[in-house]
Amino acid sequence: MINIKSIKAVLLLAVGLALSAVSTQASIAPGCWEPPQPCCDWEKSYSVSGKADPWLANSWVDNIGTPEPADYWPNSHPVEVNNISTVKMLSWTATGQVGHPGDISGPDGNAGVIVSHMVGAVGGVPNITAPINALIGVFTGPGSFAQIFVMGSSGSVYVPAGATHFYMGVMDAYGWANNVGSYCVDIQASCVPEPSTYLAGLSALGMLGAMGWRSRK
Repeated sequence: MINIKSIKAVLLLAVGLALSAVSTQASIAPGCWEPPQPCCDWEKSYSVSGKADPWLANSWVDNIGTPEPADYWPNSHPVEVNNISTVKMLSWTATGQVGHPGDISGPDGNAGVIVSHMVGAVGGVPNITAPINALIGVFTGPGSFAQIFVMGSSGSVYVPAGATHFYMGVMDAYGWANNVGSYCVDIQASCVPEPSTYLAGLSALGMLGAMGWRSRK
């Protein structure tokens, strides 16, 4: 005998889960910065100066003991991308030129000049080897959590677990204060739908189908 009440209950559960997933995506609006909902997509442009030292993401001073004067926050601070706490993925495109007056290059950097940070890791931000003047990204979080990578002119990255802040700067070996130029970086943030939401809905629909099949036997 068909249990109509059970079929209705499972159907309502499946529809409710599906509508919940759709409404979560539909409520995402570009330019939303204070996310009252669980997740919020946004897009914004940033100007990253050639003086932006990525190793100042977790420190107020850098490059002590190098051939040029030390760099300090806020004069050489990296540019922070706000509100990444609910973001799952960041994508970007970058244009412009930075560098010393004699070695200007774009966001991918000068592939003919590969450098590392002369004083190594600072404030938990690791050292990296990359083309000079390349656009650099740094994720930071509680304690000594930090990840650094080359952004270049375009790309995308999943926000690592534990990251609470994201900064952008420019690759150099030392001495950011005498750099010139800037990059215009367009950032797009998005929340990747959690597969569990859809799997739960599909599971409920599967239960409904199984009950219907049994009722026909």
